[in-house]
Amino acid sequence: MTDLPKATIRPAVEADLDAIVELWFELMEHHRQINDRFWQPAPDAAEKMRAWLGEEVRDPARCLLVAELQGQVVGFIHGQMSGGPPPVAPRRDGEITDLYVVPAFRRQGLARALVEALSGWFGGQGAEKIVLSAAVDNAEAGGFWRALGFEPVIHRLWKPLN
Repeated sequence: MTDLPKATIRPAVEADLDAIVELWFELMEHHRQINDRFWQPAPDAAEKMRAWLGEEVRDPARCLLVAELQGQVVGFIHGQMSGGPPPVAPRRDGEITDLYVVPAFRRQGLARALVEALSGWFGGQGAEKIVLSAAVDNAEAGGFWRALGFEPVIHRLWKPLN
């Protein structure tokens, strides 16, 4: 393992959006290699993702963080506050929607640092727990999340109709 300079974990700003969109496409491609039936970006995904991210950096109920190393964005995490459906007892969940670190910078503690920073944000928002979805066939991600203390609670199943 090469000694790298310490990365900075910080809130994303407008100037980071193009880099985050590129990383999101890398994340999508990673998932497509695992299961190409489910992970298909829309033809205009880049424009839609950039517009959505632009809203996210301004929304105080959502958190978009980046890992920056020597001026380059090498990872990101996105989270939002959520709760259960109306008939379920009220709760405040922190929901991680996306996490990605460039492969060359993995196993350096960046993903863990991003999760810890987002967990702190969730705590400040009054979250009671953190929830996330992880691709079943992504063994690396499953191992990462289990190492951080996450455990499966529900299986989300799907069946294509065509």
